[in-house]
Amino acid sequence: MNKRGFALTGSLIFLLLPSLALAQQEHRILVQTSLWTKHFNPDPKHNNHQQLINLQLHPKKTSTLALTAEQPFLNQLDWFYGGAFFKNSFSQNTTYLYLGGRFNFLQATQANLQPYATLTGGLIHGYRGEYQHKIPFNNLGVAPAIIPSMGIEYRKVTTEVSLFGISGIMWKLGYFFN
Repeated sequence: MNKRGFALTGSLIFLLLPSLALAQQEHRILVQTSLWTKHFNPDPKHNNHQQLINLQLHPKKTSTLALTAEQPFLNQLDWFYGGAFFKNSFSQNTTYLYLGGRFNFLQATQANLQPYATLTGGLIHGYRGEYQHKIPFNNLGVAPAIIPSMGIEYRKVTTEVSLFGISGIMWKLGYFFN
């Protein structure tokens, strides 16, 4: 791993280790892994086994903050931040640090099923060498990324489908600790 990789990994650890202490204050921590990946334009070089480890901190809501009267949708978002470690499409170790928002579509049902959508935005590092330009704006080795997802939470278990750009789709499974 190069110096940038160490710096990004160190930043992730710096951001997420305090989360373990915060979990005792009724914040929720989501741990996810990938179950299945499909590239839309398969290539023999593509890796479909990302070995994803994703950590998210969902802070406890202390109040209903009215962000904007014109966009009440934003007031209903549950904000979170996190980081993911995985093997990218070319089997390179990759890190994604992000901020995200979760929107719950309906009130949780009697069966504790909660459908939701998330949108994360952050920085991705790990596409190097001949694959550096496989993602846009990666001239410095770090690029912006936006990842939309749809999922269902049942009690503390989540299942989610995420799009990674126009390249593919990933199915994830997760568990909330609180």
